[in-house]
Amino acid sequence: MTLFFSPSTGGFYDDAVHAPARIPGDALPVDPARHAELLEAQASEAPVAIVPSETGTPVMSRQRTLTVTERRARLHAILVNETARRIAEIADLQQQLIDLRIGGSEADARFAAIDAVRANAATIAAAIDAAAMADLAAFDPTAPEQWEPQP
Repeated sequence: MTLFFSPSTGGFYDDAVHAPARIPGDALPVDPARHAELLEAQASEAPVAIVPSETGTPVMSRQRTLTVTERRARLHAILVNETARRIAEIADLQQQLIDLRIGGSEADARFAAIDAVRANAATIAAAIDAAAMADLAAFDPTAPEQWEPQP
């Protein structure tokens, strides 16, 4: 069994699985240990892309392009953190518990402000979900204009 990497397709080939006619002409042999290392890195929490080097051998690149699903997930995680930060500016958890217990007009005002933050976050989340991939690269869920009330 010999493993190969093709720079033109960016894929791996195994001569025990692929017929010789199916292995691209530019495919270069790859050590099985290197193949395993590359696949492990690709599947890790900080995934990498496997790309051809200048000589055509497979190397890891941390400049992997995120899929639309990954980009949306990252933006939603940023939004969750920004929402929590904005709510904490209004009232930390201890103050919210006190407000629940004691109540009053000041507590009601804080809860109304927190509800407004949550409503804005829901609007921003919907915008993330609806945005085209090209628009997601520049989308900033922490930007003040995202949080300003829309007319």
